[in-house]
Order: sequence, then structure tokens, then C-alpha cells
Amino acid sequence: MNPREYDIYQMNEERQQKLWANCLFVFDTSALLALYMYPENTRQQIYQEIFEKIKHRLWIPHHVYFEFLKNRAAKIREPISRNYLPLKEDFVKPIVESFSKSLNRVDALKNNIKNAGSHPYMVSEELEQYEVQLKKFMNTTVEFERAFSEQMDQKIREIMLLEQNDTVFQHIQQYFKVGREYTYNEILQITKEGKHRFEFKIPPGYEDLKDKIGTQIFGDLIIWKQLLEHAKESGSNVVFVNNDVKEDWWELTHEKGPAKRKTNGPRRELVKELKDHAGKDFWMYTQAAFLDIANMLIKSNISNRFIEQISPAPPPRLGGTYIAYTCDHCKEENVVNTATLDLRFEAEKKNKNTEVESKYKAQAHFNCPNCKNTIGINIEVWEQPLGIIHQQHILLQGATVLKESETEHDTEGYDPYYTPQEETHILSKKQLRLKAGKPRNIVLNKSVDSSDTIFQVELRKPDHSGTIGRLRVEVSGSNHVKNTKVLELENGITRFVMHSYHHSDTHHFFSLQLDSDTNMTIFLSIIEFPGTGRYIEKLYY
Repeated sequence: MNPREYDIYQMNEERQQKLWANCLFVFDTSALLALYMYPENTRQQIYQEIFEKIKHRLWIPHHVYFEFLKNRAAKIREPISRNYLPLKEDFVKPIVESFSKSLNRVDALKNNIKNAGSHPYMVSEELEQYEVQLKKFMNTTVEFERAFSEQMDQKIREIMLLEQNDTVFQHIQQYFKVGREYTYNEILQITKEGKHRFEFKIPPGYEDLKDKIGTQIFGDLIIWKQLLEHAKESGSNVVFVNNDVKEDWWELTHEKGPAKRKTNGPRRELVKELKDHAGKDFWMYTQAAFLDIANMLIKSNISNRFIEQISPAPPPRLGGTYIAYTCDHCKEENVVNTATLDLRFEAEKKNKNTEVESKYKAQAHFNCPNCKNTIGINIEVWEQPLGIIHQQHILLQGATVLKESETEHDTEGYDPYYTPQEETHILSKKQLRLKAGKPRNIVLNKSVDSSDTIFQVELRKPDHSGTIGRLRVEVSGSNHVKNTKVLELENGITRFVMHSYHHSDTHHFFSLQLDSDTNMTIFLSIIEFPGTGRYIEKLYY
């Protein structure tokens, strides 16, 4: 291989200038939908200072257009639920409540010391003065709440106007050409190829196996095929703007622990495939990187502060951080994985200088699985150098942190008896403490095909024989299909299958609920037999 041939997998300033001079700019669904999250004045800047200057080179695959139309209504309302309503619930309301509680405490204190006939009896002018000042603060706080709510309601009304007059959609129609729609037979052919690509994690799209069904699983691959076709027909180099920062699109750098993922260009397979198919160059940018380069090469003027706010470089990703906690309401111990939370980090102090520390903050909420108590989580992380998270601080509201760990075994216990069997693939293994009459909900980390899957429960009680208890298992799949089984658990291992008799469900399950008639601790495993059809030991049908 000529060393110069490797240049297509790297980007430098000279190559970038040549690429942007005559390339086709293609936007993914994620990048188009992101426009709804931007302030109106920033959107207008993007339209006038970028889209207008490259309007003859903007193109989207038809499947991107389809996904945009399907998701735009929900995306319009997303800033309300994600950005505005939490301000009131998480910040303003607690401020008002704290003053109200303080007034109640002062009133209770006065009642406790006013009886001259018994102890404690005190006359406190300072307390009277403090109560007067506190009431003034309370009145000011109530007025602040009213004014803040009015301002927030006005912002919400402005967002809702997009439902009647969707200017984002109008500008996309104005500036972007749309590729041809694929027939259903063409899509089916892509799914056949997709099964092979996904088996060996050939990009793009294989990560959608986790949470999508039907042809939606192959949405990214359909987009990619339409992009390849158009690149060849148009004879154009391609810049793809993609906010879907996943390893089935991007070369990502990972660090141990709660470190962020950093994009390092498109997956090399994608660059090679487009080069071989169309004879043209291919590169990818996140929306933030695209806006940043556009400032330099197209002479737009999008503010650096805004670009930093929408950049996916932070937020750090805390995947694999498990937090053991005690719920303040029901006093039960549980574990939450931060990767399951909607953590959106914002830079409190960001520095591009790799020698200077940067700080990021994020907030989210989740519910205690036992009593449904709402628990707030605040996370602060410090980054130095770039890409390395060297310190983090986690604070819970409504619960007490017991332990943080990179592995769930460190927070919930380790099973010394467990030995993987060669013929199986463990999709999930989890220690669960079940209480009689308190159902436990489990969301699977990937969909389960019941046709070649066994659920395994391990129960150990030394010197105990016979039936220990009943366990009711209910699995839920697509189209709200549920299937239930009641097991008589004995000491040791129990394996069972959960066939679905609903053909529309395609035998895929996504979550299960466990309900026991006695207190017990079990190890739950989900075992996949890849195409063998072999079911071993005790099975319940």
C-alpha cells in the first residue's frame, strides 16, 4: 500500500479546504432535528450565513427526510420537557418551599417558647425581627416565582408556535434537495445484507439492534446506501453532518471509568466503502464541528459559546458507573447505572488548552424501583488533560449514596459459584434481592429473541431442599405483548423459556417483572443458544 493512499483516513487543514470547496453536504436526521433545540436567532444565522451560501450543495437521503417527518412533532416539544419545565420543578419550586418551611419552623419555635407557665419559656425580640425579615423574603420569593413563571410560559408559547408555523421544516424544504425513495423490495434486500454486516459489527447501524424493531433496525444502513448511490451518480465528495455519536458511525476514543467519548473521524470502513463505490472522498462532522469549520471556511459568524454548548465532545459519558444507594423514603437499598440516565453535561468551566482543567455538570432524575420515590442526581466531573476525567462528585437528593463502582458486581455482590458454559452466551447477569409482594422491574440491555433464549434463575439456600418459593415472571415485548409464567423455585438452578404466541411480536422481549411470594436473593441470567435449539436441565414450558 502506498503511504499516500492512507491519507483518505485522516483530515488536515489543506485536505479540509479542498474537500469543502466542492463537496456535497449531507445531513443526518439527528442533525436536522437538532435545529429545533436552538434559539430562533441562532437558527436564522445558520440559514442565512451557512445554508444560503451552500444551498446548491445541500442534500439529504429520502430516509432521512422520512425520519425527520416522523419525529419532528415530538422534537418541537422536547425543549419544553427537557429544558424549561425542570427549571420550575428542580430549582424554583424548591426555593419557594424552603422559605415556606422556614416560616413554619419559626412559627413552631414561637409556640414552643411562649408558655410562661412551663419550660422552655423565652422572650426573643430577635426571633420576632427575624420572622418579619423572613416574611419579606417570602413575599419577594413569591413575586420572583410569578415573574419567572410568566417569562418561562412566554418561552413555551414561542416554542408551541412552531406547531402551527414550522419554520425549521420550511427552511429544510427551501434549502435541501431530497433523494429518491427506495421501494419496499429494495429495503428488504438491504436488511438481508444488514444481517451479515451487523453480525460482524460492520458499520453503520448495528447499534440499533439494541432498541429498535423491524426495518427500523436498518434505518442507518438504508441512509448509507442512499448516500452511496447519490455520491456515485453526482460524482461528488461527501461531507456528512451527523450528531449520532455512536461507534457504528464514528471512530471513538474511550478512556477507563467515567470518561467521555471523543470522535476521531468516521469509521474507516465507511471511508473505504464510499471510495470504492463512488471513487470519492468522505468525511463526517458533528453539528458543532460543522458550525465551527463553517465559521472558518464559509465565513459564517456562529458564536463560539453556542458551538461549545452544543458540542458532544463534552459531555462526558458515565457509562459503566454503578451507584449503590439507600432510598430516603422506603429505606431500601438499590443500584442505578448512570448509563441509563438522561445525563446532559454542560460546561461550567471549559478550556481548550489541554493543560487547564475543565469542569462539567449534569442533572437527572430517576425513580426508586420499590416505592417510586423521585430521586435527583447531580454529577460534577473535572477533566484534565483533554479527554481524561480525573475526578467526579455525585450527589443524590431523596437518597443516600452507599458506593460508586465501575462494575455492578462491586455494588451488588459477586457470585463465586458462577461458571460460564461454553455453549451459551450470557446477555445479562444480575443479582436481585426480591421482597415478598413487591414486584421488581428489569429493563433488558438488549431485546431478547425468545425463540433461542433461556432465562436462568440461581437460588442458593444451604441445607434447604424442596420448594423454596413461587416466582411470577412477566415479560413485555413490542406492541404491548406480555407473557406470564409462575415458577416453583427449588435450591439451585432453574431454567425456563418464555415463548410468545403473538406472531406480530416476532418473539422479542424488552423487559420483565419479577414478583415473589417470599423474600429471596437470586441471580438472574439471560442465556442465548445461537441457533442450536438445545435446551438443557429443568425447563418450564
